[in-house]
Amino acid sequence: MMLDMMYHIVGTARRRYALNVDQVQTRKETVEVHRSHVRLVDLIKRGRPDLVHRLWARHLDEATRHYLEGPLATTVVEMMS
Repeated sequence: MMLDMMYHIVGTARRRYALNVDQVQTRKETVEVHRSHVRLVDLIKRGRPDLVHRLWARHLDEATRHYLEGPLATTVVEMMS
């Protein structure tokens, strides 16, 4: 249930963001997100929890800055509206 809630929050924010940002920028970011996901899965498969943790922590920091410092939202509640 927690995972579903997180996906809902992130998905809602991402869709709202995509509707308000240049499509070229959205495509570029989608490629970057996919690349990070592939890297994360690779590190998990290779049994590198130290690098997984470092990559995920960096991802969360960047995602927070991306969504909360941008023009569309300043709080999780605003991201949902």
